[in-house]
Amino acid sequence: MHRRGFLLILVCFLALASGCGGGGGGGGETVLPRVTLHWAARSGAGRATNAPASALSATIRLVGAASDGTDVVILAHRRAELPTYTDSYTATTPARLGTYPLRVVFFALDNASGDIVATAEGTATLTADGQLPDLTTVGRVASVAVVAGQQLMLGERKALSYTAHAKDGSVLAVTKGSGFWSVASGSAITIQDDAPFGQSPGVARVRLQVDGIVSPEVEVGVVSGTRVGVTPSTVELTLGGTQQLTAQVTGTSNTAVTWSVREGGSGGAVSSDGLYTAPAVPGIYHVVATSVYDPAHSGEAEVQIVSGGLTVGGSWGDSGGLGVGIQ
Repeated sequence: MHRRGFLLILVCFLALASGCGGGGGGGGETVLPRVTLHWAARSGAGRATNAPASALSATIRLVGAASDGTDVVILAHRRAELPTYTDSYTATTPARLGTYPLRVVFFALDNASGDIVATAEGTATLTADGQLPDLTTVGRVASVAVVAGQQLMLGERKALSYTAHAKDGSVLAVTKGSGFWSVASGSAITIQDDAPFGQSPGVARVRLQVDGIVSPEVEVGVVSGTRVGVTPSTVELTLGGTQQLTAQVTGTSNTAVTWSVREGGSGGAVSSDGLYTAPAVPGIYHVVATSVYDPAHSGEAEVQIVSGGLTVGGSWGDSGGLGVGIQ
């Protein structure tokens, strides 16, 4: 399954322990901060701090909240390949009751590693009920680009290559599961299990959304194992001559082809069953057979058109007659 959407952080700090602490406005009481993370779809609503789908881990930091004045930090990880779930994480360091800066950082990889993909900052007042205020998340992904020139094999499903960029143009190394694919036009590709699927030979235009940022549309082709050959592959004809050509199609049960002359009308004519008629101008021309099932595949025959006719030449023989040669 695809990793989905917005990590909804319901930050609940519960008073699990008490003891002596210095300052913080809480009379010396401390708590073990515990955070509940709801890894859900982007459309999730409620009292939450939103995180991007590109995040695989996060740190939640209460600045200076520990008894010795250091930060209290909770490290949270997304479990792999789950679309949505709720989990709880408890700090190992108690925090004093009081008001502190609250900073959340979201990372593209596990263990608070990789590129930072979003942040959220605010002020938290830690009281006995432990509830912290919502924060506004600022994502770093500013643009997304699907790599051009990619293809799918017929029946193949895969996440195509793309890049995500920050506002300064730097590449953010997000994982492929961070994006949501869609088809802008064309029936050759469908989306199955959150990845493009080669439905039928042809082309389609796809786009990708990462953390709410949508890429420009890109054309992607779907190709099959179809192969097309033409016999004879080389032909020599005189002006106006004809030649029957035959197409061999493999890799599909649909062996139909369409015939054409690459050079257009000046290169002669070919019928729907492959009968080629040479033009009135000598030259080299190409007759093309294109698969109806997969137009990306074709074969061709090269045709050389030469002048022909009667040539008279020779010399008077010993008998006084004229020798005649015909070409």
